[in-house]
Amino acid sequence: MDSAQWLKLLTPFTAVKTLYLREEPVPCVMHALQRLSGESVTKAFPALQTISTYDFFKTSRATVEATERFITARRLSGHPVAVRAQGFRDVCMY
Repeated sequence: MDSAQWLKLLTPFTAVKTLYLREEPVPCVMHALQRLSGESVTKAFPALQTISTYDFFKTSRATVEATERFITARRLSGHPVAVRAQGFRDVCMY
């Protein structure tokens, strides 16, 4: 699936507060979410507060950067999101 397809799949989940991601979908989802900007950054998962991943730090640098862009966009929109990386250590960004 490409990023647009992932966004279409994820958009209906408006009540999700914590998004749990396991290894394989992490890069796909984070690269899709990083494409959001302005008002659209809260369109997908408007209630989102936390992204919880397993072994996040084993992902590629590109995925980490995509996650950072999404986190920054959410913070700037007034809807911050914490990232909790499990399996390596618990880390909250922003």
